[in-house]
Amino acid sequence: KIAVIYNAPEEVSPINISREEAQSRIGVSGDIILSAGRLAPWKGFDDLIAVMPDLLLQNPNFRLVIVGAGGEKLEAREGVKLMGGVPHSKMPLYFKAADIFILNSGYEGLSHVILEAMIQGVPVIASHEGGNPELIEDGVNGFLVEYKNQSQIKEAILKLWEDKALQEKFRQNSWTKLKDFSWDNLAEKTLKILRGDEV
Repeated sequence: KIAVIYNAPEEVSPINISREEAQSRIGVSGDIILSAGRLAPWKGFDDLIAVMPDLLLQNPNFRLVIVGAGGEKLEAREGVKLMGGVPHSKMPLYFKAADIFILNSGYEGLSHVILEAMIQGVPVIASHEGGNPELIEDGVNGFLVEYKNQSQIKEAILKLWEDKALQEKFRQNSWTKLKDFSWDNLAEKTLKILRGDEV
């Protein structure tokens, strides 16, 4: 018998400052597309950078903000901000400053960075890899795209940016989804297994 009990992220609350204040504090303004993770080839940051020229034609205010450190050297182009490593305690500022969070990774376990984006109310686009579909239901609380499919990435970003009602739908449904990843839920299901109850 196998039962899956989801891990729970660190308990944090949505940061209570304005988007404008958050952007001022991170030093980037505009319509921010945020991505974060270790700078490694399988994280797909190069694809996000590659689609920026086309996105800027649609909206010159787009800014791709990449947070992370690692061995991969990324090319800073127009509209791309490479922030380097950022302390985890500062990440809520980046989420608050962002309009969209995107994770274009080739494999993932249970992505805590997606959970943190959901907690902070940032609409999510994620690759259809690893544990991402367990967090994001396509069209319900985010978009799922094929890994490294630049056409799908551009389409998803533009569709989400242009539709404020869809952004709000994703936020609300993500907050509902987060109940599956709470410490209360983790503890309750663990106790059920220890008691021999069905989970």
